[in-house]
Amino acid sequence: MPDNNIYQKFTAPGMVYGLQINVKRYIVEYWNSQKRNSLKEQRKMSNFRARLARFMYGRYGIDQLYYAMTVLCAILMIANSFLQNFILGVVIWVLLIITVFRAFSRNIYKRQRENLVFLKIWNPAKSRLKTTAMRIKEFRTKRYRTCPHCRAVLRLPRKKGRHIVECPKCHRDFPVRVLF
Repeated sequence: MPDNNIYQKFTAPGMVYGLQINVKRYIVEYWNSQKRNSLKEQRKMSNFRARLARFMYGRYGIDQLYYAMTVLCAILMIANSFLQNFILGVVIWVLLIITVFRAFSRNIYKRQRENLVFLKIWNPAKSRLKTTAMRIKEFRTKRYRTCPHCRAVLRLPRKKGRHIVECPKCHRDFPVRVLF
């Protein structure tokens, strides 16, 4: 009799003990089949990666210009979702086609030259944006002044009043006035 109470505790009401074993077997079989399927999917994915690597061999691939063009396309798509302009849509498609063409191109030398031209324009603009952001971030604690002799930009602590500062680059003194 006590054994019967134990079975009642571990089985749902109205469930036969043998049926519970079958449910457990089904769950274990399902779990094992999921493991097998995931291994098959992993093999398929590794085969896909190998095929993609073989396809991309000798092609240019992705560079900084690719990323910039992709970000520009995303920004233009967001703008076009509000504007609903046909010409802007055509420009987006042309830009996407050029981006994909550059990634799959076999003329590596030309794509490197294009990227170099882009970087010659982008890097100075990027450094200006970084320094401007840094100036805004440090507005409460620092002041930036330019040396009148060598044009070096100095980062000075924010102290109100008139000061004489020595440039670390040319070692000349010049007056600085901090208002606020």
